[in-house]
Amino acid sequence: MSAPLDIAIDHLHCYRNAEPFFPLLQDGEQPISDWAHAAVVCLRARPQDDLNWSCAIESAKRIIGAGKWVLWELDFGFGEGNIDLSDQTAFYSYTVAIEEFVDKVWKEFSAQTFGLIVYRGNGDFAKRISNIKERFLEEKGGEDSPFHLELYAAEMFAQYLHRLVSFLPEGLAPIAMINACSPSSLAQAALMYSRRRFEHVHLAVCGTPLPIPGLCWQNGGSSAGWIGSGSPILEPASVPNRAVCLPQDRYCDKRFLSQLESLLESLLRSKEPFRLVCEERLTEEWNVLDELILFPGQMSPQGKRMLQGFIAAGGAIIDAGTLLSASNTNCLQASSLP
Repeated sequence: MSAPLDIAIDHLHCYRNAEPFFPLLQDGEQPISDWAHAAVVCLRARPQDDLNWSCAIESAKRIIGAGKWVLWELDFGFGEGNIDLSDQTAFYSYTVAIEEFVDKVWKEFSAQTFGLIVYRGNGDFAKRISNIKERFLEEKGGEDSPFHLELYAAEMFAQYLHRLVSFLPEGLAPIAMINACSPSSLAQAALMYSRRRFEHVHLAVCGTPLPIPGLCWQNGGSSAGWIGSGSPILEPASVPNRAVCLPQDRYCDKRFLSQLESLLESLLRSKEPFRLVCEERLTEEWNVLDELILFPGQMSPQGKRMLQGFIAAGGAIIDAGTLLSASNTNCLQASSLP
């Protein structure tokens, strides 16, 4: 077997041989375009599928023959209908499909494999995961918050994907393509698609104006890469030098969510770039950051200790409440002009 293609993705960039680059990944079109570094090849892997991928493999060979890489997609059927996370028979069939992929596909094409898509669909997990509300109420002691139910459902699905991708060989980047149109608020989307939840798969998100870490799917901006069809985004977005720090879920009460919503709306209106960093990953992800916007009252003791390290490293802390007050004052002044 040839040495696998050395691809890595983090919160800022995609890397080839440890050097940042901006991949353009073609989705859903043939023939392959000149601009593409890689193209998607779908392998059906639902419980009822026979795992005969000969036609797809021939398509992959044509892509490789054109001098491009392959981004494989294992279609488990998660993108439509209900998702039953407790169905062990179905889970076993998915692991069999993964083993078949590793043995029959990846071992032959690892040197031309960019990564593997393990999910493509919307983020409405609370409506699609079977019995998720009952499980949520049981584990959370009767707390019935629609918002926290959404976070819980996303957490459960992310953990399920983690179990699946644990069967993949090291160095093969797993990707989840999520249409984020369903969350009702910016605050909900920011918390649902944070690296706190999806830490074991790389996201490619569409349907939200927020700078979700990961690849850009069709619309928006990213410094890590683009996947889609039609006209690609040919240039990476610049890496922002400021970020909003997202607190732990237990600090996200109704009042805070309203404040976070206002903050994100204000930042998007300003058109000044920013990124999102969850508190737990602050030390890992404060590189390139000069400013950190946060709500001091929503930081955990551990988070406050990490903030001291950020300040010691030369970073500046911006109180989100103060920033919002200044933004509201400017809006009022502008609206009073003749």
